[in-house]
Amino acid sequence: MKKELTKVQKYIVVIVLIFVTAFGIQFAMTQVGQQGKEDSLEKVNGQTEEITKSKVQVQVAGEVVNPGIYEAELDMRAEEVIEMAGGFTEKADRDKVNRVAYVKDGQKIDVPAVKEESSSKSSSKSSSKSSSTKKTSSTSAKTTKETATKPEPTPQPTEPAKFSINLNTASVDELAAVKGVSRETAEKIVSYRSENGAFASAEDLLDVPGVTMSVYNALEPLLQN
Repeated sequence: MKKELTKVQKYIVVIVLIFVTAFGIQFAMTQVGQQGKEDSLEKVNGQTEEITKSKVQVQVAGEVVNPGIYEAELDMRAEEVIEMAGGFTEKADRDKVNRVAYVKDGQKIDVPAVKEESSSKSSSKSSSKSSSTKKTSSTSAKTTKETATKPEPTPQPTEPAKFSINLNTASVDELAAVKGVSRETAEKIVSYRSENGAFASAEDLLDVPGVTMSVYNALEPLLQN
């Protein structure tokens, strides 16, 4: 009877060991799987965070084709972001932009326009006008002197009064009627006025391609104030 009980006990012990072993293996596999999932999740979150950090928002303004806010990479240079905005316009002053600088989040790339050399033009126009004034004064003085020393000539028929021209309303025919102004030049003046707006002063005529000082001197005395 004692031997039979021992045999039964052995069976029970074996069965218990089997269950304990199976449970232990199952538990270990569950822990390994859970740890793997956590590691994978951490890895994905880390990659997502890294990707998010590598993206920056950059504003491009000024003389570019499509100003606006663009999403760029941290390792991108300013020129690449400007290309994303359609590139420079014809008026852009490219030398004023550091195109090789790396961009950063919240940065604003402002592309300025080329400044017109208005001061040098104004100086040139003033010099030309001064030269013209001196020449006129010299001619007037010479004429006065000659008049004082020479007998008065026989009176000539009075010339008709010169007509006046409004630079901002004159037609091609009216401009071309002025002596010293060709029809081609008159067409250029009217075309320039249509594209750039009204002339602010007579000196603005010198901005028109093809208008020389001789053309300016021919028109200037006839222009309405």
